[in-house]
Amino acid sequence: MKKQKYIPWATPKLFGTELQHVKKALKSTWISGGKFIGIFENKLKKKFKIKNALLVNNGTSAIHASYVALGLKPGDKIIIPMYGYMAAANIAKMMGLTIIFADVELDTFCISLKTIKKVLEKNVKAIVVISTYGNMPNIEEISKFAKRKKIFLIEDSAESLGTKYKNKFSGTWGDIGTFSFHATKYITSGEGGAIVTKNNNFAEKISLFRNHGIRVKSYMHIIPGHNFRMSNILAAFGMAQFNNIEFIFKERLKLFRWYLKYLNKDKIIFQKILNETNFMPWTIGILIKSCKNDMKKRNKIILKLRKLGIETKYGFQKPDYFKVKKYKIAFKNSWILTNSVIALPFHLNLKEHQIKYICKCLDKIL
Repeated sequence: MKKQKYIPWATPKLFGTELQHVKKALKSTWISGGKFIGIFENKLKKKFKIKNALLVNNGTSAIHASYVALGLKPGDKIIIPMYGYMAAANIAKMMGLTIIFADVELDTFCISLKTIKKVLEKNVKAIVVISTYGNMPNIEEISKFAKRKKIFLIEDSAESLGTKYKNKFSGTWGDIGTFSFHATKYITSGEGGAIVTKNNNFAEKISLFRNHGIRVKSYMHIIPGHNFRMSNILAAFGMAQFNNIEFIFKERLKLFRWYLKYLNKDKIIFQKILNETNFMPWTIGILIKSCKNDMKKRNKIILKLRKLGIETKYGFQKPDYFKVKKYKIAFKNSWILTNSVIALPFHLNLKEHQIKYICKCLDKIL
């Protein structure tokens, strides 16, 4: 098979209007704060039909500010998925929270009410749901359970901008939802993130915390805060991207259909998408059937694809600093996914012939 030009796992799609908006921000001389921040936030509120949207400097800061807004303090218990990007767990560890990991479902790659109940303890203060690779669990039943138990629900929706469950956007089911605008995400501002919430009190605390604890008057600190602000320049860039969100959604679904068409389904397993979910893929995470307990084999597949000019990503992996008892048994599904998942290239610069090549190469290797 003829080797093609290198295919990166992710690259941002630029539309040409980003530079125009950035120039406007520069000419205004409002480089840090400025009007583009408010404009972008209002667009997010309108799109997600939610009261409050606040821009921050990245998705991890969004999680940190959310924990602070909810009043989480050292020793408080928080349930976090064992499989998924570790930002929520890392911030919890840094804040001294007591992390209770929950396994995920092998088919959806996501946490579920069943896996939450399995590890539930007294006095749990918060649950984090990570919508891995763009997929969502049955968030409705998790939300109802959390409300009944008076447990805060945080949606880490960094990987699921645009996905809906029962026609309601990811990030809007819980008390707080967080997003990332990193260069690999649906839209990008280079670095950046956002927080959405229906609760005005939480929004006020986040607004203060991201701005050194200052509301209006300079040097008047109301609470101990951080600097998690997004600059006006990056907001201008991100807003230009967001203006193309419907086109982006349409194109991502087209890429997904191409993968469905060309991948050999006898050798791999796709994430299960629940009937009530309108899936907006962030990437294509597939489980390699022959690698369920063989990480070395999966890693060799990734290296072979790289030699053929195809960049892929490993499944998420538990860091060694999280000490978990009986990890391979208690978190069997997460362990299998860590061993056997490969994330394939997924970005708007991909062409159909490239996806066809990726799928042919993978099929030949498997």
